Amino acid sequence: FISKWAKVLIRHTERNYDKAAKRHLPTKAILVIDEILPEFNKDSGSQRMMHLLTIFKELNYQTIFVPNNGYLTEPYYSILRNLGIQIISNRFGEAIRKMTILKLAPQIHIAWMSRPRINRKFQYVIRYNKKIKWIYDTIDLHFVRHRREAEIPGTSLVPREELLRR
Repeated sequence: FISKWAKVLIRHTERNYDKAAKRHLPTKAILVIDEILPEFNKDSGSQRMMHLLTIFKELNYQTIFVPNNGYLTEPYYSILRNLGIQIISNRFGEAIRKMTILKLAPQIHIAWMSRPRINRKFQYVIRYNKKIKWIYDTIDLHFVRHRREAEIPGTSLVPREELLRR
């Protein structure tokens, strides 16, 4: 077999194994970052996110999910992996997770980020690859909730002075 097909096989051999492994992946990639892996049977926000991830896969996006908390909670981790969704955790530390995301950044077309804190924390991805379309998924109107909390003493997660300056 090898002697018969050697000339053909040599054309198909990739020296860059990382590139070879990705040869059959979809050409478009979306990076989705949310607070946790979607626990779709526990809350409506997670159920919504699960539907979005499913839609991205149906649209033939290489889908990469980053749970901000870094936890690979079962059975949600296995369910997402079985759908073909790549998950980047921080089980080897935040620095390794950041390096992994930056390594993937050149192939990412869309970054879908939820919540204000996550957008601030992961904006380095957009700075690294300015071609990424950045979608800020508001889920709800955080600024309205934060402002209302600031009006009630002792209830705001964000310092009242900071909110009132905005």
